[in-house]
Amino acid sequence: MRDVQSDTGADGSRAYLWLFRWGPWLVIVVGCVLAIYGLAAAGEIELRIATVTLGTFMILAGVALPRIMGEIALDARGFKANVQGIDQLDPSALAAAVTEAAEKAIPDSYPQKDEWVRELAAKTVQTWGGPEALAGRWWAQLAANGDEPEKLDLVELQVRGEDLVADIRRRAPQVQSERRWKFIGKVRGSFLFGMFFTTTPDINALSYGTIQLRREDAAATVWSGFYVRLEIKAGGEAWSSALEPVGLRWQRLEPGREHLSQN
Repeated sequence: MRDVQSDTGADGSRAYLWLFRWGPWLVIVVGCVLAIYGLAAAGEIELRIATVTLGTFMILAGVALPRIMGEIALDARGFKANVQGIDQLDPSALAAAVTEAAEKAIPDSYPQKDEWVRELAAKTVQTWGGPEALAGRWWAQLAANGDEPEKLDLVELQVRGEDLVADIRRRAPQVQSERRWKFIGKVRGSFLFGMFFTTTPDINALSYGTIQLRREDAAATVWSGFYVRLEIKAGGEAWSSALEPVGLRWQRLEPGREHLSQN
């Protein structure tokens, strides 16, 4: 039963893909035939004018049809940027639409197809939305380190030109909830990097360092990597310092959701 359903679905996909590719051309060809016939054929002038008008209309419709079909396909998946503006871009829906279309259009025999499709979706999101697609609220998961437990921060990220600027506040553990930081950074392709520093020096004066993250998914909703801060310790009469990378993961906080996804 599974094979039959798969074959049926594949036939439907191929038929839709054929219609999407060649349907507009078919409309244009028919329009050209009607327009030429209306100009060249003998007969009543009203009929010839009507034929030329219909042919011209079909040519214009054939030219516009791919864009209309594309917008309908994207809107059906929740992509509303063409109506709402770039500030309302839904990167997850855009990546899903691009991924689905690419998987259908590219033969399975294409070398490293899956990797190529993922990269295409990621580049589409970055090209369309640029850094603006990263604006919003994020959860930052900080791995346990030595005697320090795992921590959770809320990141409110804004985009100012090419710069990423964020206010960070500790959410867990609760005893550190008054700690705040500022982050300033950039995104380059699959990498996000920058520096952070405390804005509550009376509580954590030496809390500053750098963040380096790499995109995990095509929709750019999960970034993982590490942060590095300078650890200064007093030992007898001497001071020692070390740079210790600590695991870090950013996950987009969807509107209306206040809990971290476990996926």
